[in-house]
This record gives sequence, structure tokens and C-alpha cells, in this order.
Amino acid sequence: MKNLKKIATARLLAAILLLAVCMAGCAAPAEPNSGVPSETDAPAESDGSGAPADAPQALTLPILDEIDADVAVGTAGSSLLAVQAAVKLLDWGVNTGLDTDEIGTAASAWLSAKNDDRTECLQKLELVDEAYQKLLTDEARELLDDAGCADVEITWGSEPVEPVEAIMRSAGLRDADSGDDAAWDVAGFEKSLLENYGVTPHHYEDLGDGVYQVYVEIDGEIVPFVAVDSATGDYHG
Repeated sequence: MKNLKKIATARLLAAILLLAVCMAGCAAPAEPNSGVPSETDAPAESDGSGAPADAPQALTLPILDEIDADVAVGTAGSSLLAVQAAVKLLDWGVNTGLDTDEIGTAASAWLSAKNDDRTECLQKLELVDEAYQKLLTDEARELLDDAGCADVEITWGSEPVEPVEAIMRSAGLRDADSGDDAAWDVAGFEKSLLENYGVTPHHYEDLGDGVYQVYVEIDGEIVPFVAVDSATGDYHG
């Protein structure tokens, strides 16, 4: 009798152990912690400068970079290159929707950033400005043909294009309204400022009647320095 009880008890224990093993095998394994944060834990993206990626950016004018890259000063064919650049500038000016004040500010900043190359950039803009003004006249077709732009259709009129004018004003490339045809030698003026006072213009403000207020950077501040008459090139503090 005792033997039968022992056998029954052993069989019961074996059944319990078998059931426990089966239940353990059916349980879902716990997911290991990979150490990779979830999407909700990911930090907000930045542009690398510490500012949010969607922070507003300062206005830039790629058309000025194209002029700087495409136009050469004092080389054979420089006038033809200037015509080709002026065509691009005109097309940009006619089609851009940018505000002229913003364009002027961006152009001034672009010139200011050129540092030692500023004088050469102004010379390039002078060449392009000369071509641009001719393209507003009845000489345009002949000028385009000579510059290898025979396939360019003249879609602009004879009136100045304000976005282009904003760039040229920032560079000081405008004569007085008094009828004096004397051109203002901007490069010579800036060279004189550098040699005599050790400063270069940061930007120009059009005061009217062909007079421009010249601002320079002194001790980290932008301050008015001299006023220059674009008809004569004379300036005073």
C-alpha cells in the first residue's frame, strides 16, 4: 500500500514539473534593452550653430556670386562677359519678387564681406552696370548679337529695373540727377578712403541728388563717416 502511495506521489510531481516546463516555453521572451532611444526621446534637430533648423536665414543674392565668378576685369573679352552677366541680371531683376530695400541691404552685406576683393568686385559691377544700361536702349539687339547672345529674346523695356538699381545704389554706381555726365570712380574713392583713413565702406545710403552717405565699421560699430557727391567724387565729413 505504501508503495502505491509513493508511486502515485511520484507521478503527480512529474506531471506538475512537466506542466511547468510547458508553460515556461509558451511565455513571450522579454525584449532586450538595446540602449537605442525611442523616437520620442530623440533630441530636436539643429542647424549646427545652436539655432533651431527652422530659424530664419539672412537674405543672400546668388546673382552677385555669379557676376563675381563670370566677369573678369582687364582681360580680353571682359566687356562681352559683362553683357552676358547683365542679361542674367536683367532676367533676375524682372522676375524676382524681392523687396528693393532688402536687396540693397543684402548687396551691401555681400560687398562688405569681400574685404580685400571688394575693389575688384566693384569694378566687375561697374562693367555689368555699363552693359545693363546699354541693354535698356535700342543698342540692345546688336550688343547681344556681338556678345554671343543672339538667341536671347529681349523681354525687358527701356525703363530701369528697380531690383537691379537697388544693387547698383548699394555699390554707389549712380551719377547725380543734375545732368552732369561725370562718372563716379567708386574704386578710386574707396582706395582714397583706405589710404588716407584706413577704412573701407560698409554700405552706402542714398541721400538724394546724387549724394551718398558712406558708413564704415569702427570698433565693431557701423557709423556714418563721410558724404560723397557721385557727380564729382568729392567727399566731406
